[in-house]
Amino acid sequence: GSYAAAVGAAGADVDRLAPSVAQRRFPALRFTNEAEILHDRTGGVIAAGETVQALHRLVASGGADVLEDTRVLEIDRSGQAIRIVSERGVLHADRVVIASGAWLRELVPVVRPDVRVVPQTVEYFRLGVPARSLPAWVHFGGAESGVTYGLADLGRDALKAAHHVTQGPDTNPDEVAPPAHGETDALRGVLDRILAVPVLESLGIERCLYTMTPTEDFVIDHWPGDPRVAFASACSGHGFKFAPLTGRILAELVVNGRADLPGGPDMASLFALRPTAVPGASAPA
Repeated sequence: GSYAAAVGAAGADVDRLAPSVAQRRFPALRFTNEAEILHDRTGGVIAAGETVQALHRLVASGGADVLEDTRVLEIDRSGQAIRIVSERGVLHADRVVIASGAWLRELVPVVRPDVRVVPQTVEYFRLGVPARSLPAWVHFGGAESGVTYGLADLGRDALKAAHHVTQGPDTNPDEVAPPAHGETDALRGVLDRILAVPVLESLGIERCLYTMTPTEDFVIDHWPGDPRVAFASACSGHGFKFAPLTGRILAELVVNGRADLPGGPDMASLFALRPTAVPGASAPA
């Protein structure tokens, strides 16, 4: 109900479907008579790997050097030039953007009270039908099972599914334990309830790291007192699809000293390291 109200208030192109209509349109899913079903026409799936490779080619063609598998150890802002200390040596820069995901706290210690790392467990399944015959879906299971999502994996015939876990103990991203035996039993229970097609076998399990803030809003801001450095924890489980906007904001912060955000000052305050209360503001979904 609250999600339907939010997308309606935002003017999103979303249809409310009766269970019988949804069952005819999406026969691979199972709907109860009491289900509230929204069909989001604005949804899509981003080919993340191909996108990263394309961005790599783009920046390399513009003359940038891309140092892969290079751990940054320190950002030293004490001099006129910023020193970026890495495993391969020291780089000097006039301006720096830090977008290190779950490792943001190591490079920007000031964010430590505001972000925590919450591991996710993602599992891949072979179904009795082609995975791409299913729509990308999100299931709101309430207190019993939380939020679960599923979509066809890109590059192979498999369903990718996981619980969307935003609460949990803070974790060192360098010490994430592998998935334990039986850890995804609850996920498979949800699939048994909402899929109307056979789940034939598991094809593998992997970890994903969410970088969460207490409000689940992004943090995109200058290093306090130093406009030469901007950083982003634009994650909270849904950061990649906002990469074009996040990149623009970061570039404007370090080049212009401020970013012209779509929401104006309210959005800038929302994304600040310790945002002031903005009546009626909410994070983008």
